[in-house]
Order: sequence, then C-alpha cells, then structure tokens
Amino acid sequence: MSGAAAHQYLIYVVGNIFSLISVYILIKVGKEKVRTNTWGMLYPILVLLLMQTGRAIVALLLGAEPANIVGFYTTDSLSMLFTFVIIWIARRLDGVYEDQIHYLLRVNAKEGTEKEVNYES
Repeated sequence: MSGAAAHQYLIYVVGNIFSLISVYILIKVGKEKVRTNTWGMLYPILVLLLMQTGRAIVALLLGAEPANIVGFYTTDSLSMLFTFVIIWIARRLDGVYEDQIHYLLRVNAKEGTEKEVNYES
C-alpha cells in the first residue's frame, strides 16, 4: 500500500511467522508462569526478537547484505520500548494480563463466596 516491493512484504510476512516459536515456549512454560513470573516481561520481548530475527533470516535468504540486517533490530527498538511499558502497566491491572477464562472463573468464584457470606448474616 505504501509502495513497498513484493520482497519486502515477503520479508515481513514470513519473518513474523517466526514469532510462532514463542507459542511452543508459552505451552512449555505455562500461561500462569508467563503471567506472574519474570517471564511476563521477557515473553513479549522474546516475541519481538523472534519476529526481527525471522525478518533478518528471510532478508538474507532473499539476498540482502548482512550489514543491512541491523536495521531490522534498530527500527523496531521503539516498538520494543512501547511493548515493555504496555506490558508493565497491563500486569498491574486486575484481569488484563491474564487468560480470560481463568479471570472469569476467578471473579465468579470470588462473587460466589461473597454471596455465601451475605446470606449467612
């Protein structure tokens, strides 16, 4: 749309698919550990690094100069900073950085306990 060549679209589309590796890590480590431990701040950065590395690999395969690969990492450094800040804020808000099924079950259980207490008085 912005005048990019077909190979640039290919670099970004195929390169971003490399971030799917992080799904395996999420399954292996567990959603709750990623949400509550230091993984919560590292996981989003890992996803971004995987995308950037994927773009770099695809660009190299398509004939880009190795010196130009640094640009994939430096141009997204602001995105990484914003990601870090947004995740930092989201982790402090109740239920935002949590599996929504887990959140709904937790809230429902909490409301059920409060109702039981109110009925007894």
